[in-house]
Amino acid sequence: MVAQQILSPEQALADLKRRIKVQWTWAFGGTAITGLLVHLYRMVNFLQVDDTPYYVYSAQDSTFLGRWLLQWAGAISSYMELPALNALLAIGYLGLFAVVLVELLQIETPFLCGLIGGCLAVLPAFSTTLLFAYAADPYMLALLLAGAAVLAARRWESWRGIAAGAVMLCLSMAIYQAYLDVAVLLCLLVCFKAVLQDGPRKMLPVAGRMAGMGVIGVAGYMLSAKLALALQGIEASDYGGFASMGSLDPVGSLQVVKEIYLGFAAHFSG
Repeated sequence: MVAQQILSPEQALADLKRRIKVQWTWAFGGTAITGLLVHLYRMVNFLQVDDTPYYVYSAQDSTFLGRWLLQWAGAISSYMELPALNALLAIGYLGLFAVVLVELLQIETPFLCGLIGGCLAVLPAFSTTLLFAYAADPYMLALLLAGAAVLAARRWESWRGIAAGAVMLCLSMAIYQAYLDVAVLLCLLVCFKAVLQDGPRKMLPVAGRMAGMGVIGVAGYMLSAKLALALQGIEASDYGGFASMGSLDPVGSLQVVKEIYLGFAAHFSG
């Protein structure tokens, strides 16, 4: 039996550096540099929104909203609103999401990777999230987990990819459910890319892994949310429809679809 060689810190760092792709560096760097330049004013000033007085110091225990992991994700930067620290962590998580995105879509041109990162950093949605600094870093962690879930299901062509992706999707939704939409969009992009590269037949196994990961992840989240409610002895809030999670309403669903299309048409018709 050959003893495993223990690497020195210098060797470990050198090995890590060799594993990091140039595309990853550009994606993360594009996000970080652009994010720091654009959002520096927010980071060094205490700008308040309506919710700020309630969350200057808060554990953000939102189990009643189904976000049972939010308080733990937010604890990384403490339970206080610290704009500079919150924004730094948020930009860091967003930079890692940019790395996941370019790896998932197999973007090879370094400049394009940096451009993607820069575009993510200046998105209005990200700027708005930074206004709610106390939630910015855990929400971006949820975004990162949603992207990593899809990458795991795409990269590992076995049950391990589905299982790992499902766990990360469950954790993402346990922080903030909204990034399920991001995971769905990325799954569709992966399937479209598979069709264009390999044809419809080669896309079917990919679509199957994506669907399996999504179904298991959402089901796991629903079970974990109900378990968290039971352990704390509280009832689910109806905010955002969380209390009716898992129930089917065909008539209501059709009405929502109708409103989506009518609203879309009204927006462009004026």
